[in-house]
Amino acid sequence: MHLFKIIILISSLWNISNGNYRIYETIPKNNSTVFDCLYNLIINGDELLQLEMDVHIDSIPYCRQSSIKNNDNPLPNNTEQWTFDQLRQMNISFNQLYDWYVPLDIIEEYLLEQSNGIIVNCSNKNNYWFGNRCQYTLDSYAELKDILWDRFDAKHYMEDHLLTITNGTCYLVPNDQCQSILCLDWREICDGKIDCTNGFDEYHCHLLEMNECDEINEFRCLNGQCIDKTFYRDQYTDCMDYSDERLNNIDSCFYTSYTGCEDHLCPNMWFSCGDGSCYDGPINLDTTLCRSKRDYLYFQKMSSSSSTLILFSHMHIIYKDMKPERICYNQSLCPYLFNTIHFGIMTTSLNGLTCQLLDNKISDVKRFVQSCSLLPSEHQCTLFKCNDGSKCFSQHRLSDGYKDCSNGEDEYQNNTCLLNYSFRFKCDQGTRCIHPTAIANNFKDCNDGMDETSFMRWLCILNYSDECRSFRNESRRFNFTFEQLCNGFTEISSDLEGNTDETDCRSDEWNCLNFHTKCNHIWNCPNGEDELGCGKPNLGSRHCNKTTHFCLDIQNGLPICLPLSKANDGIINCIGSIDERSFCRSKYPYDYVLRYRCLDSDVCISPFQICDCHQDCPLNDDETIACRWMNNEQTSLCHKHQFRCRNGIVHNETKQSSRCDGMFFHCADGEDELFCDLIEYPSAIRVNSLDMNDYSLQKQIKQQRSYIDPMIIWYCNRGLYVRSLENTFGFICLCPIYYYGDRCQYQRKRITFIFRAELTGSFNGNFPTVKFLVLLIRENEQRIILSHEQFLYSPLGYCSSKYTTYLVYPINDSLSLDSNDSIEVLMFTSSIVEHHSTWIFKIPFHFLPVQRIVKRLFLSNIDTFDNSIERIINKKNSSSCSKDSFYMGYDTNLNRDICICPLNRIGSRCFIPFNPCTNWSCNHHGQCYPNDERAQPDSQFRCICDLEWFGKRCENKKFRFDISFTDSKMISSSSIAFIHSIIPSTFREETYLTSFYRFHEEILNLTFFLELTFDGSHSGLISFIQLLKDFKHVDYYLLNFITQVNEPLSEMNVIVDQKNRCRSINELLDKTILSQPYLRRVKYYQQICLKNKLIEKFQCFYDEQLMCLCDKTNHAYCFNINLTYSGCPWNKCSERGICIKDHELCPKNSFCLCNSCSYGSVCQFSTEGYILSLDAIIGSHIKPMIRNLYYQTTTIQITFLIIIILFIIGMILNILSIGTFNNRTTQEVGSAFYLLTSAFLGLLTIILLMCKIILLLYDKQNNASCSLIEFSFKWFLTSCEWLNSCVAIERCSALLYKTHFSRSKSKYISKCLIPSIIILLGLISLPEIFFRQMIIDEQDKRNWCVFTLNNDSRPKIFKCYIASNLFLFFVPIIINLNAIEW
Repeated sequence: MHLFKIIILISSLWNISNGNYRIYETIPKNNSTVFDCLYNLIINGDELLQLEMDVHIDSIPYCRQSSIKNNDNPLPNNTEQWTFDQLRQMNISFNQLYDWYVPLDIIEEYLLEQSNGIIVNCSNKNNYWFGNRCQYTLDSYAELKDILWDRFDAKHYMEDHLLTITNGTCYLVPNDQCQSILCLDWREICDGKIDCTNGFDEYHCHLLEMNECDEINEFRCLNGQCIDKTFYRDQYTDCMDYSDERLNNIDSCFYTSYTGCEDHLCPNMWFSCGDGSCYDGPINLDTTLCRSKRDYLYFQKMSSSSSTLILFSHMHIIYKDMKPERICYNQSLCPYLFNTIHFGIMTTSLNGLTCQLLDNKISDVKRFVQSCSLLPSEHQCTLFKCNDGSKCFSQHRLSDGYKDCSNGEDEYQNNTCLLNYSFRFKCDQGTRCIHPTAIANNFKDCNDGMDETSFMRWLCILNYSDECRSFRNESRRFNFTFEQLCNGFTEISSDLEGNTDETDCRSDEWNCLNFHTKCNHIWNCPNGEDELGCGKPNLGSRHCNKTTHFCLDIQNGLPICLPLSKANDGIINCIGSIDERSFCRSKYPYDYVLRYRCLDSDVCISPFQICDCHQDCPLNDDETIACRWMNNEQTSLCHKHQFRCRNGIVHNETKQSSRCDGMFFHCADGEDELFCDLIEYPSAIRVNSLDMNDYSLQKQIKQQRSYIDPMIIWYCNRGLYVRSLENTFGFICLCPIYYYGDRCQYQRKRITFIFRAELTGSFNGNFPTVKFLVLLIRENEQRIILSHEQFLYSPLGYCSSKYTTYLVYPINDSLSLDSNDSIEVLMFTSSIVEHHSTWIFKIPFHFLPVQRIVKRLFLSNIDTFDNSIERIINKKNSSSCSKDSFYMGYDTNLNRDICICPLNRIGSRCFIPFNPCTNWSCNHHGQCYPNDERAQPDSQFRCICDLEWFGKRCENKKFRFDISFTDSKMISSSSIAFIHSIIPSTFREETYLTSFYRFHEEILNLTFFLELTFDGSHSGLISFIQLLKDFKHVDYYLLNFITQVNEPLSEMNVIVDQKNRCRSINELLDKTILSQPYLRRVKYYQQICLKNKLIEKFQCFYDEQLMCLCDKTNHAYCFNINLTYSGCPWNKCSERGICIKDHELCPKNSFCLCNSCSYGSVCQFSTEGYILSLDAIIGSHIKPMIRNLYYQTTTIQITFLIIIILFIIGMILNILSIGTFNNRTTQEVGSAFYLLTSAFLGLLTIILLMCKIILLLYDKQNNASCSLIEFSFKWFLTSCEWLNSCVAIERCSALLYKTHFSRSKSKYISKCLIPSIIILLGLISLPEIFFRQMIIDEQDKRNWCVFTLNNDSRPKIFKCYIASNLFLFFVPIIINLNAIEW
């Protein structure tokens, strides 16, 4: 019977299911208000690339954040439960509990044998239930991110139910320091207007205006926040006000759970809707624009009178018949309005406010009275001050697209270029510099309209393009592109000799009509023939045929179709000189919008200045005849934010500009694009070819939508509604970290920390996974950890990834200047937890409830560790963590210890073994490593793929390049082979990939693998191989040139012979042309291909910047390739070489190409100096693992030949010397003994030299041979020199003493000196024994015999060693020189 019960129990256990959601922080802690958490791990990336780059990772906890705790009593309704002891008796493992989604806290308790507890069976709950007692359900097994999407998306269609359920969220100011009409939204603190009656929300805000950033390394956001300049225009909003990206405001926060909405800061003076959306209001009493209805609540709570609008907390505008009649205000808060000409003289008093009549001429009351939006300044203004004295703010706000002064004077300053601020955009011929927020904001901030062109609108959608790099003040990859040369308009500034891209262009060589220029929206040919018959919608295709141009007749302003023969014939036939474009191009070569030539004038203006109700041309043709057809004989519509079509339809331009947007016609006759083709921006070609519908990054709205109860949508505000059986209401709210309260109705004071980790060393493809711990620290009287977050980082998992983490303050934390808070980031190795690095960032503005800190973290080599961590943590009270973890302190938010787990352990105390990898995790094509446990099961591990595979699960086979060489001599002298591949794209920058191979063995075939799959949708592939001996000896061979890959392609076999070799221009051009400036010299490249059809046939040629191919028409097609190498970030190759990486943006491997006098994997060894060895002299020239001398480098072949000759000659001479001086007849004086010993030592030296070269070639050295041979070399060679010096001294003595010279005495002295010299020199050479050793270079696959003594490690010994070397070297020389004089 007992056995039967156990069988039934085990069978029921196998059906246990705690749902598909694992909750955390389930065990109650003292005074903890944060418990029962779900994690939403969000990974957003660039899905258009096969490389996983520009990935943004957010980890957002959704927790119960209230004082209401769980009831620990078992739940009713026939729930099944077991004790820990029952489960242990049946040997239920932690893996089984983990698979059942039992909370980790409970599993850790289960693993502690002394603890007791209960596990509840949820299997009888009809699915979907989860929790430590199966008390919660989301009524779905979908991923949490999908549930959130569906529920937020449903808000889009259920706005009518909103105010019946909730009034939204707000920030509770501690200690009731703020009295306001509505409970404050956190965005209303330091928003440039008074919301609290006492002005508390604007205290200390001047510090933001005064804040300055590092002009060299940082970008200053409009709100005063500083971010790293590399994050500017990177397609991810790092500034809270979005001023780093082209996103001025967003209105989708209402129905999306986008994390950026929670941190979005509204522009100054704008009304916050409480969800991240904002608008410039409130406007009037009967208009609400917040979909959250917050402005409606604002109007409801202002006054019982429906005719009063309250602004800035103290200003009452009283309406009559929907028009402002009187204004009442606190005169002490608003002295600037008193006696203003727009008010009546008489004043009255109403509830302590001063009231005056308003002038009915004022149309925008809010704009006029915004002088009262801030507290009067108590200090002298050192920044920009409005003329009425009301405001003082940073000069960074000048010309930013937002009017801060009541009269808007801050937007019309003429001296903004004199500020010399980086990232400003110059327009109006360099006389005006506007802030990036004013670019493409649907308002013409520049008179020439350059800020509103389609080019500026789409500029950094390709954020790695050279155009975007220049806009971000970064260096361009290439000085110019070949397409810019001789294309009809000047793009490159002239050099010192007046050369531009359009000088020295011969029409018979540079054809204006080619595949670069055809239909690129620019007249590259003087008559515009390259833009006819393009098949794309434009004014010409709509109104004319394929052989004529559309324009307005200069006589009457009506449309005509101009024949091609009349274009560029020297006679102006069209308004704006559309048919004769050379004048404005020549006058303003670099102002691409100044292309409309005024009638009978030399004035050129922008198409945006036409029909704008302002005369810009001397004869006013820009407002008369040029507008006749566009206005359809009506007067111009003089409204900055509207455009009227010929049929009377008016387009609102506030959200999207229809004028010259370059995308499609907004008007039936296309008049919105009139004169717009004059604007010359070549980069718009790629953008205009992008079909946004095909590359949508957002989830599509479902066609059939299931009904969701409005209570589920609105009750928890922006939190997660969860059904619960334990609550009397039947539900609870899980709040994202930004909110707290039983309904997530209160906003949390917090810090958002965003960082990107970047490697500072070499990339070797096996950088380990590390763990980051982010702490919010307060150090006043004692050090307190307010909150923390930790996560794994793998540089090979994602490229250029940004991590976002959220750190919260205590709920009632005050807004003050007294706190000493900081963010500490600690990095640990994850396999065995050891501290590696620490970064500390001070939190600047403690009076703000929400802040962002955005940083780059530079990671050095992982094999160095920092033991200083012990000084900043308390090692006491760490018994709760497992033995193999690292205790880091106590989190006061979660009320528990912080334990850093190794990679194979999880849980808050690191007791649970964790290995999510299976045999099939990486499809048997790679190695599997654990990842973040909080992710979905299919993301809890990562794969490091084998050489031939790539992909998230190593599911894709790399493109294979098999290369065969017909002649071994082609590679025999090369040490490195590069394969460069260029993948063109129609919608983004070309992708440049580089693979390299270091010749370590005798081969004639090479195989490269590219992380690409060609499925038939790619534009093409260009690849060539580069064989490099050193920087001065390079050969290039073209492998393939495919213009379009129309079918799947997985591999390519290429045979390389001399026909494939690309010629250097040094071989093709004479010295006269080669000596010319580059911009002039490159114009001769067309001649190379034109001559090629008559003389020698070759496929390609190159210079220091361009690789060129000769096409079928014998014209040059050149593309940029980085042949000079830009190097790797921070890896300087010991300052003795250049670092080469395999990908420009996402490198996974790199190596150092050393200078001629350096060697080693990072060029760490040098042949310079006196301390030389054969390894240093010739070792770097030896190809390892190549035993055949025939395939070695020429240097080694010559060296080996010389050593053979020296060996033969040395052996003969030394043997003869031994035979000569070993004879008694020659041993009458001491010199014979010196020479005999020297001959023996010379014979040994030449034998050792031969042994050394053989050991080097066959790589058979070890520590013993390294030190002994080098010691013997030095010992024997210096002994020979000194013995020869003794011979010189003896001969000098014989000449000096003549007949008195004693032969017997000289023999005696020689027998004493020879052993003494040998022993002494042996002792001096002993450092070669102790400091000469083998260094194994794994990356370089070599063993180096290196002298390790240097000035850094042992400076005194090193100096003594140098001095002894100098002594040993110079003394014999001096002796022999003196002997010559005798």
